Amino acid sequence: MSIIFGVTLILMGFVSSTWMELLSPPPGLLQSGCYDRLFWMRLNGSFLHFWSLGVADSVGKIYPLAPLFATECGYTISEDPFGNVDLRASVMACLVENQGDEMFTLTVQIQISATSDMTVAQTYQHTMKCSYYPWMTREILCEKNYMEVSVQRIIPGIEDDYHEDWIAAIPSAQEAESAIWQVVFHLLEGMKTMMVNETTELGYRIDTTVARLVLRAPYNTTEVELMMIHGVSVSSIRSTTFYKQKWLIFLIDTAVACPVDGTTFTQNAITWTIPRAIPPLSLEIEKFFDNSIILGVNNTILDQTTITKRHYTLEYNDTNIVATIPVGAEGGYYKSYVSEGQYGIKYYIDLMMQHQWKDDTWELTKYTVIHPVVTPFMPQPLIVINNTIPETRVFNVTLGYFLQDVDLITVTIGMKIVTVDQVDKIGFRIYEIALPNNTKAYILEVPFDNIHIQQKHVHSDTRQYIIDVIYTLTVLPENDTFIKHIQIIHEVQDIVIPKAVASCDAKNLYLLVNYGNLKAYWLPFIGNTLITPKFADENSYALIDNGTHILFGIPHTAAGVITEELNLYSFKARFNLTLKSKNTPGIEINFFVSCKFPTVEFIVCFPNGTMAVVAVVETVPDLDPGKMVLKDGKCHPQEFDQDKAFFRFNVDSCGTTHMIKGNYLIYENEVSYPRELIPVDSPVITRDPEYRLTVSCHYQINETLVVGFARDYKKSLIVSAPAATDWYIVRGRKQPRWTLNLHSRIYKNASYLDFYREDEYPVVKYWTDSLYFEVELSDQGPQTELLLDRCWITESPDHHSLPERIIIQNGCGTKEEMFMTVFHPVSNNNEMSQYPHHLKRFEVELKMPTINQTNLPKKVYFHCSTVMCNTKQQVANSFCNGQCTPGTIGKKTGSDLFQSYVPLGEVWILSGETTEKFKGIKHSEEVQVYWPWLLGSCVMLILVAAVIMLQRIQVSH
Repeated sequence: MSIIFGVTLILMGFVSSTWMELLSPPPGLLQSGCYDRLFWMRLNGSFLHFWSLGVADSVGKIYPLAPLFATECGYTISEDPFGNVDLRASVMACLVENQGDEMFTLTVQIQISATSDMTVAQTYQHTMKCSYYPWMTREILCEKNYMEVSVQRIIPGIEDDYHEDWIAAIPSAQEAESAIWQVVFHLLEGMKTMMVNETTELGYRIDTTVARLVLRAPYNTTEVELMMIHGVSVSSIRSTTFYKQKWLIFLIDTAVACPVDGTTFTQNAITWTIPRAIPPLSLEIEKFFDNSIILGVNNTILDQTTITKRHYTLEYNDTNIVATIPVGAEGGYYKSYVSEGQYGIKYYIDLMMQHQWKDDTWELTKYTVIHPVVTPFMPQPLIVINNTIPETRVFNVTLGYFLQDVDLITVTIGMKIVTVDQVDKIGFRIYEIALPNNTKAYILEVPFDNIHIQQKHVHSDTRQYIIDVIYTLTVLPENDTFIKHIQIIHEVQDIVIPKAVASCDAKNLYLLVNYGNLKAYWLPFIGNTLITPKFADENSYALIDNGTHILFGIPHTAAGVITEELNLYSFKARFNLTLKSKNTPGIEINFFVSCKFPTVEFIVCFPNGTMAVVAVVETVPDLDPGKMVLKDGKCHPQEFDQDKAFFRFNVDSCGTTHMIKGNYLIYENEVSYPRELIPVDSPVITRDPEYRLTVSCHYQINETLVVGFARDYKKSLIVSAPAATDWYIVRGRKQPRWTLNLHSRIYKNASYLDFYREDEYPVVKYWTDSLYFEVELSDQGPQTELLLDRCWITESPDHHSLPERIIIQNGCGTKEEMFMTVFHPVSNNNEMSQYPHHLKRFEVELKMPTINQTNLPKKVYFHCSTVMCNTKQQVANSFCNGQCTPGTIGKKTGSDLFQSYVPLGEVWILSGETTEKFKGIKHSEEVQVYWPWLLGSCVMLILVAAVIMLQRIQVSH
């Protein structure tokens, strides 16, 4: 709303008009009444756009109520935050028709226009009549924009009050001109005398009625004195007004003083304080008597019953009168605001205090203070209530609480901004609910399956539904906006996890994967390589997708297939498939298919630098595969039969050569059959033809290889099909979040640089050696620490089996007769783990007992139980204060977060000198016995010798 004051209106105000040309206000436009000695009128803001007010004199001349004119003449105009306009006028105001100081009439002109230039304005008139009688001897009115004192102007009796200001004005009055009203201002620096017309130029207004003299002044004149009275700032004007004729001087004390503020605030209450006695108005407090103290609110005087009902208080003491109003109490109202993007409110209330007293100077003074109050900005945290019932699969979210002057205008979902009247088009529903305390809230309903609801896979069968919305709201009528961002998450177990069926044919492995109900969220991987159509085509994979299932067909010789359990007659090929969540790192499901295939002529190059070769000689007649050798002539087949021989050797042995070609490191060897010459001492006949097979392995330089081992999958859930089909159905399970990811290694020496690889198990040691173990915790944060609680040795893979020998107890190493345990520190610059406290290393020294050597264990298994601790929540004397810390042995506390088990590996302990037969132990449960082979070789040599001797006998004959 706007108040228009301008030249046009001022000129219009001086144009006479008759009341017959003006309209009466329409119903609902205004309210009016009498409030003690005030006229009041309220205009309804819903009717107003541009407006102006004026008052009419007795002949109909209009005077616009411009701010300066209003202050000088006793009018107060204000506009509340909702656009309602309030007008208050003193009954002593200019242009008020005064009938004997008892009946007062005020006529107001109201102009309303839709345009700011007011050229097309609707004009209304409204006349108010108020009766006010009797008057007190002195009445003071403290309004928002002026101070007014009205004094009875009858001639009082003469008393010896020589200390009063008006006595000091007598010399000035004696020197003044006759028959003219004049004013003497009593200032700190002296007295100042002015004619009445001179005071008007300074903003004062001095008028007389039938029986009263009125002085009105603004708060900002130069004659105002500011003083602090009992903690309240007061504006004061000390003046004496007089009228002189030749035979008399008539002096009137027109001093006036008004509190400037006196309001304090707490979170729950408003306290308004005014001085009980103000020195310029009453000098002798001992002769001061209270007649009445009245409180009013919103143009209404309250009785004590109403004050008590509204929980107001009105109290006074020797110095002050104090009114306390609860914030939000009846009589006031709230208004919404936005400050620095924060929603909040202010509380408004219009207060009035009326105090009547008597003193030794004045018979009765009526002192009225009008005091509109606005609290400071009070931030209002918005409340979000999640009323969602997951079974309904609909989000139900309440956002509140707001005053009625707040409107929701848009919601933002992702990058899409939607107005409230359009949310139904995207499947949202928003509606407003009214609450009993004159506030409101907004309810948002959205189905879980709406395309704007985010979905996140968090567990094997659980996903999160996430609603992420930004509300944009505005405060009226200012149109100040603010936002509220909400995010609600619900976890629902509604996922059908993928399943797979595995099978094989003569040359291929197959996995038929049913993606469940989240196909779009899974990506297939081999190790860290995404299986794309291009990757599948380059590696001869077959991919068939029908929308609900996908079939992976993998040749057993293709890249990504792991060869294991290789021997002369068969080998096992395994293909590992990992489905990884597209949206949630760390969520994955593992499948594999593993089948046995018959061994034919082939070569396998293992990532650990081992070559395996099957050489087939069935096309070469009368050739003994058992006599085939590698390039050095000393490496013989590990297995053979009449048609083929099986070799397995490291690339740094058996005469293997290597060279670098391009980006590849190439290892090459040769399988050959040595010629046998007869006779041996004078060869003339070649009995066996020559056989040569060149084998090579190409390793890409700087390539990262993913190696799988069969024993890693013994813990998986395996359902075997009928034995005749020789294939497996395998379903991998995602590791639960609370499971510790533990790894163990056995190192070859105390440097902890070289550990035994998978194909080097079981580890072979003597009773005079030491074992160097390492246990590592992976996938945990820096606040966790791994501690070893208990470690032991069994003679079978089952860690519950008996007997057992303890090597670590309560976190400390033991010193048994055969096994002595010592911990080794882990340096901070260790490369094996990001956090050194995730590693524990210890050494077990093997000692041959001096007695009882007959029942020494030969094949043993090492095990450990671990504890994961939170380093941020350590407790005094807790087990978590460190590995084998004195004073904490065996004392578990709440900070010992989780215990788990980890196997350390299989070890063979020998008591004699090493033999060649133990050098070839790899992935076997028993040591191969070579005696039958040696005996067979001897028999073959004897037979060959017999044949040679028989031939010689035949030749001699």
